[in-house]
Amino acid sequence: MIFSEMSSALRAVFLIFMFVPTALDMCVLPRVFMRKNNEMRKILLLLTIAVNSVFLTFYTSLHYMYLYEIAFSPAWKMLAGKTVVLPILINLVNIAFLCYLIWEDRRFRRTSISHNSVKESLDNLPTGLCFSNPNGMVRLSNYRMNSLSHIIAGEELQDAKTFFEQLKSGKVEETVECLSGGDEPVFRISDGTVWMFSRKEIDEETVQLTAIDITSLYNLSEDLRDKNRDIEKMNNRLRKYGETVDSTTRAKERLETKIRIHNSMGQALLTTRHCLNLPNTDFQFIIDMWKKNISVLRPDGEYVEAVNPLESLIKAGEFAGVNVEIKGGLPADDRAAQLFVLASAEALTNAVRHAKAKNLYVDFYEKHGVCYAEFTNDGDVPEKEIAEGGGLGSLRSKVESSGGEMLTEISPRYKLKISVNKERGEWD
Repeated sequence: MIFSEMSSALRAVFLIFMFVPTALDMCVLPRVFMRKNNEMRKILLLLTIAVNSVFLTFYTSLHYMYLYEIAFSPAWKMLAGKTVVLPILINLVNIAFLCYLIWEDRRFRRTSISHNSVKESLDNLPTGLCFSNPNGMVRLSNYRMNSLSHIIAGEELQDAKTFFEQLKSGKVEETVECLSGGDEPVFRISDGTVWMFSRKEIDEETVQLTAIDITSLYNLSEDLRDKNRDIEKMNNRLRKYGETVDSTTRAKERLETKIRIHNSMGQALLTTRHCLNLPNTDFQFIIDMWKKNISVLRPDGEYVEAVNPLESLIKAGEFAGVNVEIKGGLPADDRAAQLFVLASAEALTNAVRHAKAKNLYVDFYEKHGVCYAEFTNDGDVPEKEIAEGGGLGSLRSKVESSGGEMLTEISPRYKLKISVNKERGEWD
């Protein structure tokens, strides 16, 4: 293709094709010369720009002469008659070299550290960071610190010294909660996060201001304070319990003594009344029973449990005119056995006094680690629910304080049922 034979429009396209890569070379030239250790690239780029500029100047002049019909000298006519293949090839090589320079520059920017990369890294830090002069003039501040300044102080961070003094004094926006002041002030902002600020002099000319997100740490400390308050309340309750444990123990002992005296005196009175109506009765047993009750009522008296409480129950029933039938035996658990003995005495007293029964049926058994005692009689059935007085009321208090249960039924006949869990170690 010869330039002189080309149309005016085609020559314009050819000139644009020559101009664009040359202009791009001029744009890339500063970045290539800013980098070190690439002398060969600098030389090739300068040579490419020079050659393209010569060709561009020459063919632009020819196009101008053709456009305005300016006379050619013999030398210009000879050059205009040459083919344009060589400048096109040179320009294609220039485009390929230009693409390589652009690709290599992008790779260098991605894999090397520069001033911009340092600034970009600081801006993307989750921690607020600001460097300033001692007088407060900001030299470098990242996005996080600027954002916190807008939220807390309501303005752009211009003076780091004034900003930190404002933080220490707690004079912040209404949407911000000041949790603590001093040299390391802490604030909770509107999104719920908690930030702690600190100031440090790095050298004589640089001061560092830092903001750290301590939301997780602060929440943990709040949970710890709540738990400490709960522990303090528990300690206070334990302290009060320790102060009253003696009186509580004495009250419990008095209650147990009252229950024993109630049951023992009830049996003695009922047995005595019944025996007085019978001829030829051996009163020695009754005399011994009253001696035991009188010894308990003495100031220095001590209650002595019968050697075999079930035999004592049967014998007391005989003197009261009640036949006592016992199925099973007392459990090995001392706590349950003591409760069942007290319940047996109360059942016998109620059978004689209220039901006018002739027979008292007692059933002791165990099931799934629970001790049971059931008491029934053949006497009169109560017409309405039984109001638990001193005897049954005291017995229920004793049973429930030991972790057991006490039930009473009146249909189809009166039944008293007590259940107590066996102590661990007795049956495991």
